[in-house]
Amino acid sequence: MPDQDFLDASETQIYPALALARATCPIPHSPGLGRDARPRRNLTRWDDIDWVLRNPELFSSRPALDDIPHTGSKVMIGLDGDEHKMYRSLVNRAFTPAALRPLERDLVEPIVRGLLRAVRGRGRAELIGDVIRRFPVQVICHMLGVPVDQMEDFQRWGTDMILGAFNDDAAAKAAAAMTAVLEPIVADRRRAPRDDLISQLVSAELDGARLDDEGLYSFLRLLLPAGADTTWRAFGSVMVALLAEPDLLAKVTADRSLVPQIIEETLRWETPSPRQVRMANTDIEIGGCPIEAGTILEVWTGSANHDESRFDDPEQWRPGRDRSHIAFGAGPHICIGINLARTELRIGVNALLDELPGIRLDPAKPAPVISGHALRGPSEIHVLFD
Repeated sequence: MPDQDFLDASETQIYPALALARATCPIPHSPGLGRDARPRRNLTRWDDIDWVLRNPELFSSRPALDDIPHTGSKVMIGLDGDEHKMYRSLVNRAFTPAALRPLERDLVEPIVRGLLRAVRGRGRAELIGDVIRRFPVQVICHMLGVPVDQMEDFQRWGTDMILGAFNDDAAAKAAAAMTAVLEPIVADRRRAPRDDLISQLVSAELDGARLDDEGLYSFLRLLLPAGADTTWRAFGSVMVALLAEPDLLAKVTADRSLVPQIIEETLRWETPSPRQVRMANTDIEIGGCPIEAGTILEVWTGSANHDESRFDDPEQWRPGRDRSHIAFGAGPHICIGINLARTELRIGVNALLDELPGIRLDPAKPAPVISGHALRGPSEIHVLFD
């Protein structure tokens, strides 16, 4: 396999190239990404990826700051060691199961049911635009205490920033626009705290330390794309998979205990954010391949979730598998929003099955397609319902 032909950043169907790499050249080269011209090595196998993610002393997360350059210099996913541990500890309490439990009833469920009831009388909908894309960003906006009427702006800015390696100018403009909206809100919460996430963050303290402005804005600028963009894409992929299997859809509708395994298998099968990035801190060997210190590593968690050595028939969507996936990452950088994402997906799928009975694909419209490189999900799902 020619190194430079491994997987172009414009390729939206990534799994054939990843499968070929696992079989023939599991740690291929690829060119630099965006403004970071340094060549990269790509990890495609479960064992290599799991080991790298669980050994942060050997593999730095700093290259993430170059991949999302305008999100901030203290973005948690780009911090290492004690600095990462401190920032994570300061914000983690807002995302524990105990903290999220009251939000399920008071925020998450009312939002998704309100969106679904707005389309219920039509008998048809485009699920992504009408409901799914709007749901997680509304939750995040309400949690933060930012204006919900600017929801679409926040969503667009968040996506532009997380794709900053591909469009630096758009990312810079998005970061500036989001910060301009956030600054007066942060100042207001410092003067008069409320019951929202920004108030919690500006007052959070650990061993006398607090988030400085750069840490606070870095976290807020990442929260929207990380907390909303990936969740709506996962929700969309769940519905694509279910709608393609009408018999299973009927079974799940009748037995909601199956919903968690439907969600977990979809996260494995179509990981919404299928790549992370690391850097080797020292000369080291990965899977028998020598890696020089300073080498940038593309860590394809989506490929790990399709590794034939771990999953039987990994290209098949098969709920009920008995092996865990790595869609949320692993080790100390495992996604801080893992509990929120699972809560939103569980409540969202159940609410959709309740509110749109007899849901099915609209045969007069194109079938939905899951695609994307750095972020994956369907762009449209046209449905009919009773």
